[in-house]
Amino acid sequence: MTKMKDGIHIPKEAHEQLVQHMLRATATRPTPSLVRRIWPIAATAVAASLALVLLLPSQSEPTALTEELAWDALESGRLDMSPDEMTSLLGDDEFETLLADLNQPQ
Repeated sequence: MTKMKDGIHIPKEAHEQLVQHMLRATATRPTPSLVRRIWPIAATAVAASLALVLLLPSQSEPTALTEELAWDALESGRLDMSPDEMTSLLGDDEFETLLADLNQPQ
C-alpha cells in the first residue's frame, strides 16, 4: 500500500497503473504530417474543380460560317432551303453573278 499525502491508501499495483495512465495522458502525440493534414482539403478542391469542368459547357469559339461551308452544307443536304430562300439571301450583284455563271456554256 502506498500512502498519499492526503491520507488515502492505494494498493501499489493501482498506484503504478495510475502513474502510467497519467504519463500516457501527458505524453505529446506526434503531429500528423503536412500531407495528412491537408489531403482532405486538397481532395475536396480537386473534386470540385473536376465537377465544374465536367458540368460547365465548353466555351469554344464558334466556327465562322464561310461561303464554302454554307455551300457544302447545302449540297450535302444538311441545310434545307428553297430556291426562293436562297435568292432572297443574295444581293443584287451576287444574284446577277450567279445568273451569269449559270448561263455560261461549259
